[in-house]
Amino acid sequence: MRETFPDPARRAKAIALWGVGGSAGSAAGPVASGLLTMADWRLIFFVNLPVGAAAPLLLRRADRSPVRPAPFDWTGPITAVVAMAALTFAAIAGGADGFMTTPVLAALAATTVAASVFVIAQARGRHPMTPLPLLRSHHRDGARRRPPGQPLRRPHPRRPGAGSDRRRPARDDRRAGHGLRVAAGRADGCRSDPGAPWPSRR
Repeated sequence: MRETFPDPARRAKAIALWGVGGSAGSAAGPVASGLLTMADWRLIFFVNLPVGAAAPLLLRRADRSPVRPAPFDWTGPITAVVAMAALTFAAIAGGADGFMTTPVLAALAATTVAASVFVIAQARGRHPMTPLPLLRSHHRDGARRRPPGQPLRRPHPRRPGAGSDRRRPARDDRRAGHGLRVAAGRADGCRSDPGAPWPSRR
């Protein structure tokens, strides 16, 4: 998709059309299959034939992708197929005969060995089928590289005047000035009438 549509705007439109086509196919598939089964249920297996024949003709309009020669990773596909086949056999035979039977235990052992060889081959191979760095989480890597004491997220900057500390000194000055005026008024009242009581607080 990226090679065929290098322009971001055209690529976004192509991806949108691709998504619409997939959704329409998912919705129309059961209906079309039901109509075909009314004639003959075997016809549902021939639906992909015209689509498969039209795909190469449509691909001829697309530009060729850049070719980078690389050796084929034989170890990855073989061990992956062996591990999945052995695990599938163990699950099916274990449900029927029990998981402690010899064939099931042998299949589970083969699954373990094949999966281990697959992981080692993909980690140490020069051209692996499934590069293991693709399976890493970028969020976990970012948290691992975070130096001690640094917050996980940067604090959101406050807007000036909206709950910030810039207005607090002004409010404190006004409160202090009000307190001084009240104290001065009380002192004047005491000087004019020394016997007068202090004004009650409300």
